[in-house]
Amino acid sequence: MADHRTENGIAPAKEPVRAEYMRDFYSWLMEQARLIREGRWDAVDRDNLAEEIESLGRERAIA
Repeated sequence: MADHRTENGIAPAKEPVRAEYMRDFYSWLMEQARLIREGRWDAVDRDNLAEEIESLGRERAIA
Protein backbone atom coordinates (compact mmCIF):
# COMPACT_ATOMS: atom_id res chain seq x y z
CA MET A 1 0.00 0.00 0.00
CA ALA A 2 1.51 3.35 -1.06
CA ASP A 3 1.89 6.17 1.42
CA HIS A 4 0.65 9.38 -0.20
CA ARG A 5 1.89 11.84 2.41
CA THR A 6 2.74 15.38 1.39
CA GLU A 7 6.28 16.71 1.73
CA ASN A 8 5.50 17.99 5.24
CA GLY A 9 4.60 14.44 6.34
CA ILE A 10 0.85 14.99 6.68
CA ALA A 11 -1.49 12.72 4.80
CA PRO A 12 -3.75 14.74 2.46
CA ALA A 13 -7.41 14.95 3.41
CA LYS A 14 -10.04 13.37 1.19
CA GLU A 15 -11.87 16.70 1.16
CA PRO A 16 -10.25 20.14 1.20
CA VAL A 17 -10.20 21.85 4.57
CA ARG A 18 -13.43 23.80 4.95
CA ALA A 19 -13.06 27.54 5.19
CA GLU A 20 -14.36 28.98 8.42
CA TYR A 21 -17.26 31.38 8.10
CA MET A 22 -16.23 33.76 10.87
CA ARG A 23 -12.48 33.69 10.24
CA ASP A 24 -12.15 33.80 6.44
CA PHE A 25 -15.40 35.09 4.95
CA TYR A 26 -14.12 35.39 1.36
CA SER A 27 -12.80 31.81 1.23
CA TRP A 28 -15.97 30.55 2.88
CA LEU A 29 -18.09 32.41 0.33
CA MET A 30 -16.09 31.05 -2.63
CA GLU A 31 -16.37 27.55 -1.19
CA GLN A 32 -20.15 27.88 -0.83
CA ALA A 33 -20.46 29.07 -4.45
CA ARG A 34 -18.37 26.10 -5.63
CA LEU A 35 -20.45 23.62 -3.63
CA ILE A 36 -23.68 25.02 -5.06
CA ARG A 37 -22.34 24.89 -8.62
CA GLU A 38 -21.28 21.28 -8.07
CA GLY A 39 -24.72 20.41 -6.66
CA ARG A 40 -23.20 19.31 -3.35
CA TRP A 41 -26.17 20.50 -1.31
CA ASP A 42 -25.32 18.27 1.64
CA ALA A 43 -22.01 20.11 2.11
CA VAL A 44 -23.40 23.68 1.91
CA ASP A 45 -23.35 25.70 5.14
CA ARG A 46 -27.12 26.29 4.88
CA ASP A 47 -27.69 28.32 8.04
CA ASN A 48 -24.90 30.83 7.49
CA LEU A 49 -25.50 31.07 3.75
CA ALA A 50 -29.21 31.75 4.28
CA GLU A 51 -28.31 34.44 6.81
CA GLU A 52 -26.00 36.13 4.29
CA ILE A 53 -28.64 36.01 1.54
CA GLU A 54 -31.19 37.58 3.88
CA SER A 55 -28.66 40.26 4.80
CA LEU A 56 -28.10 41.08 1.11
CA GLY A 57 -31.84 41.36 0.64
CA ARG A 58 -32.13 43.80 3.52
CA GLU A 59 -29.25 45.90 2.14
CA ARG A 60 -30.89 46.07 -1.30
CA ALA A 61 -34.26 46.98 0.19
CA ILE A 62 -32.71 49.95 2.00
CA ALA A 63 -30.59 51.19 -0.94
